[in-house]
Amino acid sequence: MAKNLTKEEQIQKGLEVLLLGREWYLKGRTKNQLDPINKVRDLYLRFDEIHKMDLDPEAWQRDLLEFEKGVEYEYEEEYGYKKEIEAERELEKETKKETTYQEKIRKRLQNYLDEVKTQFGVTINFQSKQCSLKESDLLTIFSISSSILKSYAHLTSDDALQLVLRNWKDKIAFPTFLIVVRYAIKFKLPIVFQYNKVMWFRQEPRRVYPRAITLMDGKLGLISYDTKDKQTKSFILSRIQNPELDFYPELSSYLNNEMELPNFDLIDYLNNNPNAKFQKKEVTYTIWMTKNNLDYFLHSINLPCKVIEEDKKTNSALVEIKTYNEYLIFDMLFNYQRYAKLIGPKEAVSAFRAKLHDLTQFYAETKAKQPTKKDSPTKGSQKGKRK
Repeated sequence: MAKNLTKEEQIQKGLEVLLLGREWYLKGRTKNQLDPINKVRDLYLRFDEIHKMDLDPEAWQRDLLEFEKGVEYEYEEEYGYKKEIEAERELEKETKKETTYQEKIRKRLQNYLDEVKTQFGVTINFQSKQCSLKESDLLTIFSISSSILKSYAHLTSDDALQLVLRNWKDKIAFPTFLIVVRYAIKFKLPIVFQYNKVMWFRQEPRRVYPRAITLMDGKLGLISYDTKDKQTKSFILSRIQNPELDFYPELSSYLNNEMELPNFDLIDYLNNNPNAKFQKKEVTYTIWMTKNNLDYFLHSINLPCKVIEEDKKTNSALVEIKTYNEYLIFDMLFNYQRYAKLIGPKEAVSAFRAKLHDLTQFYAETKAKQPTKKDSPTKGSQKGKRK
């Protein structure tokens, strides 16, 4: 390798071997027809190439050019231009050399996997095709995902990560996806996934070039250049599903990639680009509240708020709350019932009244549709009974 890795770097490489190896080899999901993974040796060689490229792209390019020159030289020998050694002896020598090299790769990758076992308690065996990491190991998957995120995300949080994992159907696919995104960001590679848009009931296919992962409006977002809309946008990670997890075909053609992406500055994007916002426009709500509930309210709500007026005669107060989340405000009003009342803005009051009206109608209709209690079969008509 180009350098000695730190323990944390070895753990990250080990997670790549475990998660990508599970996806590409154990599950057999690689779609690259040019370089298929038929045996464990193919998987080892692929990881060796990926890690070399990741650690020192320039050195990898030089080695690739040298290799291509060597191939040309071998073709010259085959056609009789230069043939100093017998073909069979040369083949035997190359086979032995190749086997020794593969064993070195295997030992190095195993060292990475040993670090993962120590850190997370999970293992993988490519010979027996067994992996101890299961979909039900939610705490372990969370810890692995957090470790990968912290290695390259601009900003993250445990609460936001938990929200993402709750919404991903294939839990182990999420940390695998994070690895794919890291390589896609570094080498400007495209990735493909299905995306659930807000309030939509269907998924849309997306092909994007990832630029960064960070927190936005309290949610983890993937900032990417969308090839459909031809602009940089933010995608909520919890709404991404069914990602394609084999990035090797794109990586192998990295040197020939002619895609030019627009200049990207993360801070400028977050501060000035309207596509960076997931939520609605922030609104200032004014709420009347009894002072008996005010102290609990101020110490329980995690939103910017302030008391703007107090009335000792009615033992009440007016409170202002700034938020983009109208659902949280409406939920709070329902919980406080008669002890809190929405005063403004007028548009919000009208919207809340409309919701109350719709709910009243809904429950009235539901009650009307409920079947009446049937008479007991033993309860017959009074007619004909003995007096």
